[in-house]
Order: sequence, then C-alpha cells, then structure tokens
Amino acid sequence: MKMQDLKKCSKEELDRMYFTMTCNGEFAYARAVFEFKKFYGKKVVVVRGRKVAHDTVGTCFWMGMSDYSKHGDLDGTKSVTKIGIKGNDGNVYWTYLRNVELYAKN
Repeated sequence: MKMQDLKKCSKEELDRMYFTMTCNGEFAYARAVFEFKKFYGKKVVVVRGRKVAHDTVGTCFWMGMSDYSKHGDLDGTKSVTKIGIKGNDGNVYWTYLRNVELYAKN
C-alpha cells in the first residue's frame, strides 16, 4: 500500500481501513492511515531535524513510508514516514514526519 493511494479514499473509508488493519494486527499500515488522516493536506511546522530550518511552515502535499527491515514490518517498529512540504515561501521541503507538528494557527 502506498500512502498516496489513500488520497482517493473518503474519511469513512479511511476510518474503516484503520479499524480493519488494527484488528488484523497490521499496525504499520494502520499507523500509515492514521498519520495520513492527521497530516495530509494540513499546515505543518518543522520543529526538529537539521536539513530543514526550524519554524518552516507549509502544507503537507506528499507522504510515503520507508521500511528498513529485511523481512517486512507489520508491527511498524522499523518503518518511518517521510513527507513533502510546500512551504509558504514557495519552496518544497522533504523531511521525516517525526520532525513536524501540526501548525496551531490554522
């Protein structure tokens, strides 16, 4: 499953997918759906990291998961989520989801 495929889903479909994946023990995919619902298309601010300046504000336009395990990662402990941010200054930034928070002044 690619996170960009979730763009086609309604809120109800995302909720149903999250519930089903959690019940089936597919926690990495459930986490991906949860993060997508929470961050995609919303304003975020960079608060950590070293490659993007802190306090950079923009809209999350892309999300993807990288799995760093050899044998799959159904529990989600070895997966990280990367995001693309279209900054208010017009530039595009790429960072990990753990480096951003939702922008409080939406």
